[in-house]
Formats: sequence, C-alpha cells, structure tokens
Amino acid sequence: MMTVHFHSRRIKAAFTLAIGLGLAASAVPATARADDGAIPVQGQLRLSPQKQGVKGKAVLSLHSVNAVDGATTVFYSLALTKDSPAQYGSHANGHDYASRLGNGHYTEPNLVAGANDGAVIDPKGSKIYLPLISGKYCVACSAQAYKSMFNLTPGLATIGWFTVPKLPSGVTTVDVSVANHLFTGVKITSGAPTPTAAVPQFDPLYLGQGWPAIDAASVAKVNQSLFIKDVVATSEAQGDSGRERKTAGESRLDLDSEVLFAKDSDVVKPAGKTQILAAAKKITAMRPSGPVLVTGYTDNLGSAAHGLDLSKRRAAAVTKILQPQLPAGTKVVSQGKGEADPVATNDTESGRQLNRRVTITVKES
Repeated sequence: MMTVHFHSRRIKAAFTLAIGLGLAASAVPATARADDGAIPVQGQLRLSPQKQGVKGKAVLSLHSVNAVDGATTVFYSLALTKDSPAQYGSHANGHDYASRLGNGHYTEPNLVAGANDGAVIDPKGSKIYLPLISGKYCVACSAQAYKSMFNLTPGLATIGWFTVPKLPSGVTTVDVSVANHLFTGVKITSGAPTPTAAVPQFDPLYLGQGWPAIDAASVAKVNQSLFIKDVVATSEAQGDSGRERKTAGESRLDLDSEVLFAKDSDVVKPAGKTQILAAAKKITAMRPSGPVLVTGYTDNLGSAAHGLDLSKRRAAAVTKILQPQLPAGTKVVSQGKGEADPVATNDTESGRQLNRRVTITVKES
C-alpha cells in the first residue's frame, strides 16, 4: 500500500500518485488542516470522459475502508488532470464523472440494489453491503456536500465517500466496487480517519483538508439489514464466473440474466456485477488472441423486436463493466441476438432461463 504525505497546508503529493497524468501539487485553501499525516492509497483507476472530443482524464483513488461508529465508510477521491478544460469541472460537465460513481447520490431507494456503483463485498461471507439510504438520498455520503463531485477543479482531488452497514467483527479484508471497478483485498481500518473536517454544504472537500466527519446519529436511524445482500451462486461454485462452454481454441462464458438483471431491465445488479468481474479475471487468464464478443440473448416470450432490443441493451451494460477490467488494448464487441441461438428448449421455464443469458466469447492464444 502506498502512502502520500501532506505538510504545512499543502497537498504535497496527492497528485504525484498517478505519475505522468499532469496533476498539480496545488495549495490547499486556508481552511485546511495543517496536521502532518499520511494519505493512504489502496488503488487507482483512470477515467476518461464519456463525452467525445473532450481532453483530459480523471484519476479515481481508493483511500481506505474504515470501521466507523456503527457502520463502514469507504473514502475515495476524484481528480481531473491539469490538461482538462476548466469548464469541464462545471456542474453540468462534472456530472459526466460523478454519475459513474453512484454511491446513492440522488438515488431512489428501490433502485439501489440494481443501479448503485458503490458496494463493499465480503467474498468469504458471500455478502454485498450497499450504501445506506434514507428517503431518496444516501446517508453519511458525498451527497451531503451537495456539489462536491459536480464542481471539479483541474489539478485538485475532491474527496468522495459512502457508508455501508457495519461488517462482522471477523471480516478484515473486503473487495470494494467504485465506478464499475473492483478493488480487491482492501484491509479494513478500525476507527475514522484523522484529522476530520466539517462537511461543507455546497463546496468540495479537497484531499488534504481533512476527512469528512461521519454522522453516527443519522446512521443509527437506518435499518441496515435492508442493505445487506447475498452473493448469488449460479453454477457449480460460489462466486463462479458463469457456465463455461469450450471448443478448440475458443471459450464461451454464459452469464445468467437472472443474476445480472431484474425482469425486463438492462441495469446490472450488484450480484451480476460480481459475476462479470469474476468473468473478467477468467478472461484475462485466457489471454485473448482477438476481440472479446459479448452477446445478449432472450427467450421467445414477448415480441421478437422487444427481445432483440433488450438483448442489445443488456450486452452493452455488461460490456461497460467488463471492458475496464480487461488488459489494455483488449477490444470488446457488443451485440444482441434476441431469441436466436437457444441453448435449451423454450417450452419450459428452466429452458427459457438458460436461454436468457449474456454470452462472452473468447478466442484463446
């Protein structure tokens, strides 16, 4: 694990974490804490703009997972590189990055289980811990600082955080999902990080100013059991990447749509995300020799046109999560075939369930 030190009201190397990305060692505003300390970094991810033709990138850093009073909080930061246009950090354009972080920001409670990008996963205990929600908004999270992830300043790292249920005392390491990326084997730190800082209502909290104080009272009001889900096993082993079919020089992984999506939906569920990430590890080990093909399929219920459209959207949703997990340069092609190419009869529900799938085809080197 890397650590980055900051001294005398300056973020001294919070932006040297991603060498070559052009992040500035900018001075912290006068409200910053002057305490000496260390900023832990568990892992990093480069994010590119979703808008075409926009220069610059963002660096997402996972800092720590902390066992706080009655809950568990994940701390991360997001920084635009110096070459990002200043206006790209504005409210309208900053949403491009912020929308991919999820974490319950402005999320309806009934969508949390299927659409939220933030999660803490206990692989051994087969549990997924989702961000706590009260009403329409997350509790003890970045949404408290209303525009924290929408008004981004090139060269400065803005702190983000979300809070999930308290983990069992025996859990010491977890996997953390942020922005469709899985950080594995992250150690849990006991107690809140220090120094702490008051959470601004409208302004960002920059890395080096202190860590946001977690409101234990608001956390205590939430029924945490609603935000603990089981990891679903779909084949011979828990946490398996799906059913695998092999031919000479080619492998096909069938991901169960029942695990990936809710009925008639193209939004990947947390359990489905876990399955896709497991598939990514298996595909990486295969050392693909050509493009990876992601194909969506449905059963024969409903109109053929609707099934074809749904299969395309589901394949695209899987591709969005799968692509960043594969080795650099790996091409991923997405397509939908609707009810074509069934692998079982559509005359029974068990057969139709097998046909509702997303198949990942890999040519091995």
